[in-house]
Amino acid sequence: MPIWSFKYSRDALSEPDKVGLAKDITQLYTSVGLPAFYVNVQFFEMGPTDMLVGGESRSNFVNLSIVHIARTFKTETDRSDFLKKIDLILERFRNKGLDWEYFVVETLRQQWKINGMYPPLASSDEEKEWARLNRPVEHNRAHLSPLL
Repeated sequence: MPIWSFKYSRDALSEPDKVGLAKDITQLYTSVGLPAFYVNVQFFEMGPTDMLVGGESRSNFVNLSIVHIARTFKTETDRSDFLKKIDLILERFRNKGLDWEYFVVETLRQQWKINGMYPPLASSDEEKEWARLNRPVEHNRAHLSPLL
């Protein structure tokens, strides 16, 4: 599951901005086969003293943390191509006069569960079923670590 957590200065993002971002981010992942419900996009508006950069209040700023669990990059080309896609999604910030930064963290899939189940293996028939239904359902390997 990817989790995108946006922390942004007050009034930097409107409701339509947030909905548009969430749709574009979800499309990024569903276009490569991930179930839409794997994609979590969170928004946290920060007050003037809630986001300090270099010890000073920062307005017109967005900080984005992206955590990848469902998939990890296999090659540097994959990583570079994905970062370019992030940059395209975030380009809208430039038009709003915002500064932004982001980072991507990859973590171990075997440390992830949904509704107490290990999610199906990547690209498996079970995962395709989850994507079709857009929700988790019991599957044959739900009790087994993804490493087994």
